[in-house]
Amino acid sequence: MEILDYIEAYWPRIVRNVSVDEGTLIGLPRPYMAPAEDPIFQEMFYWDSYFTAVGLSGTPREQLVVDMAENMVAMLRRFGMIPNASRLYFLSRSQPPLSTAMFRLAFETKEARGDADACAFLAEAMNLAALEHRSVWLGEIHPHIRRVHAGLSRYFDANYTDELASFESGWDRSTRCQNRWLDHLPICLNSVLYLREIDLEWASRRLGDDESADAWRSAADARAASVRDLMWDETASFLISITSPANAMA
Repeated sequence: MEILDYIEAYWPRIVRNVSVDEGTLIGLPRPYMAPAEDPIFQEMFYWDSYFTAVGLSGTPREQLVVDMAENMVAMLRRFGMIPNASRLYFLSRSQPPLSTAMFRLAFETKEARGDADACAFLAEAMNLAALEHRSVWLGEIHPHIRRVHAGLSRYFDANYTDELASFESGWDRSTRCQNRWLDHLPICLNSVLYLREIDLEWASRRLGDDESADAWRSAADARAASVRDLMWDETASFLISITSPANAMA
């Protein structure tokens, strides 16, 4: 019990409430999780929040799943994208885009509780995610030059450096891609984009829009076909990231 009491007492140290902008810190409408008492990392990180939400789902703290999803919606409304984390200086890049999975988890949480606004939340969140998907992750003009070859996308940063593009990937400063991130079509990113398109298909069907659902399924199928065609290594028997032959700019 002593350990459980310690954990319970620790929660106020890792839940943040920043409702208005504070310097570079972006104000968000709901509480979120952040590293404990760290003077630097006070922001809500993008893909970290999804994995945290998975762990919180079905626990007494599951309201934070909804809260952090609502914060993502607020950033989409304000900026048209979800930045690396809730800092103004992170708007040059994002992170592996797991927002649709987050929205689906939040919707299921709200639906299980009988929240009357569950479908309205899902409709707005997924509509904003669809707009971001097209303009950011399928972007072909600055500041979002990500789709570069055969319908597939790369990690990017508006400052156009390989190192900052690696930060978008979550593989910060790793030796992956030989630090030529702008030259590569990563299998991880395109797998996540496939997941997004499947999530958007699911949401469209759940909301009764079969035409949009069919379009998202076609987009997902086209991405899967390109991945199999370009990234399957028969000798190694697994999918690999590749250097993009179309990336003459990087």
